[in-house]
Amino acid sequence: MVENKNTIEYLSPGTELLLKSDNIDLPINRFFIILLSSGGSFMMKYFFILLAIICISLPIFAQEAAKIKAAQSMNSSRAYHEGIYVSIEGAYLVCGGKNGSSYLDSCEFFSNQNQSWSQGFKMKVARKNPPLANIFALSKQGSEKGSILIPGGEDSSGNPVINVDFYDIQSKSVDQFKQLPAAHSQGIVSFNPTQEPLILAVLIGPGTHITKLVIANNDINWVQSTKSLQYPRDGHRFTGIPDYKILVVGGGSKVLETYDYKNDVVSPSKELPSDIKGHQIINLSDSTILIAGGTDENGGFIKDTFIYNPLNDTLTTVGSLNFPRKDFRLTLLHNNKVLASGGIGEDGKTVSRLEIFDPTTNKWTTSLDLITARANHTAELIGPDGVLICGGNSGETTPALKSCEIYTPEKICTPGQFMCDGNWIIKCNSYGDGTNRTNECAGGCKDGQCIGGCTEGERRCRDIGVKIIVEICNSTGGWVLLEQCEESCKNGYCDGQIPPKDTGILDTGKDTSSDNNQLTDNSASDETNEDILVQDDAGNFIDSTQIMDNYNGQSDQKSSDGCSCNLIEF
Repeated sequence: MVENKNTIEYLSPGTELLLKSDNIDLPINRFFIILLSSGGSFMMKYFFILLAIICISLPIFAQEAAKIKAAQSMNSSRAYHEGIYVSIEGAYLVCGGKNGSSYLDSCEFFSNQNQSWSQGFKMKVARKNPPLANIFALSKQGSEKGSILIPGGEDSSGNPVINVDFYDIQSKSVDQFKQLPAAHSQGIVSFNPTQEPLILAVLIGPGTHITKLVIANNDINWVQSTKSLQYPRDGHRFTGIPDYKILVVGGGSKVLETYDYKNDVVSPSKELPSDIKGHQIINLSDSTILIAGGTDENGGFIKDTFIYNPLNDTLTTVGSLNFPRKDFRLTLLHNNKVLASGGIGEDGKTVSRLEIFDPTTNKWTTSLDLITARANHTAELIGPDGVLICGGNSGETTPALKSCEIYTPEKICTPGQFMCDGNWIIKCNSYGDGTNRTNECAGGCKDGQCIGGCTEGERRCRDIGVKIIVEICNSTGGWVLLEQCEESCKNGYCDGQIPPKDTGILDTGKDTSSDNNQLTDNSASDETNEDILVQDDAGNFIDSTQIMDNYNGQSDQKSSDGCSCNLIEF
């Protein structure tokens, strides 16, 4: 109980909904009662009693604002380092980088469970911007956890590195792997394919060369592609996109290029307004790519941001950054929004203000300030706590930072809560910072449930533009994805399948076999056993063979069912 001259308050904790009274912010909760002093009116007393009864009867969600807090510092000060989440260890790994003029060979792990750093291993070669890839299909003899591959980077002379380090996760040992056919500076796209030819990773540049890590005849080798980029590049970014391709952005040309690593084909794509460097790209949940930040050929900062859609090869200008920046980071959040952190601004100083990009509105909004402004850092989504932001500096020759901080997005709903968004049922994600579409109601949605709707077990065909799918009515009267069709769909069944007799299933879907607007499935590949259609948090359908982790052009691209191949042992 809290007492003052005006009020006596009976409060329960854990709320942020406030009532103003005598210039005091008073929390309101379901068990909240305010008894006015003798100076209050009779009607006001009963007003607050009635308010208390209403609050008791209604569930109230205590919304939490976004926050940023200090985390344990790394063991070593570092900038221009790289990081990767090692899921099998439940830890975040950072390696290499610089501290002033000194290049680092050390790596260390951040434990999600303990929220602390521990010393890791030392690379054979000290390097800046070391590409990191978690390769499950590669391990030492007797190991079963795969490895971390570190191909290339920049050495202390400022040259691309030809050496490749190999860290076996189970034995915790480091060896040198087969050298690259051409030195490589930064970035890697990695895969976990399921059928030969097994392409485990692709490196692009600097210059025009393309290198692949290939398993064939139970042996593994780096293979330099006979094809080259059309434009020499350095400081570019690249990432995996659908249909077994890689998108290359900036660093030498305003023309985007794609590389089809399955068929070994390089193709020009759309053009940016100018060449860019110091920029970042990141894969969004609908398979599009966000391109943001950096500077143009004249050193001018680029405020506009762009969305590249690989499904129809289009480039669209979207919202502008509030604080143009280079040498920063983009991080995809659990709610499918994107966090921009740090970087160097137009005034030449480090940027402290965080910004959030919302792909549903294509707009940037400002958020909190970093505790310590920084550039050339890492920013990794580490789980329910949010984004771990570590290291960095305020310029090329300045001392590196050791400090870390964690950004936690605002909480907007109760985890697991069902709500409505038009005719869609949406469910609050497990972090409380966003919602996911679960199924579409045929007859409308109310209070998180379908009303009216379809008959359970009923099937229908649906053309969603890039795929033809079969949906089935679930027990709540909503349509959910059942399977995707290779070519056509009729009466709720794919490609000439014969409906079973006497099943009681109603087949009322549209016949798309003669639909002139249908698009066939062009993403089928012998690299996966089957294509699985995944619906993202925004209700869009994405290619599940590609799951990206984009920091500095890096990507972990995984097959829909993981790697079913045998480990290649050394």
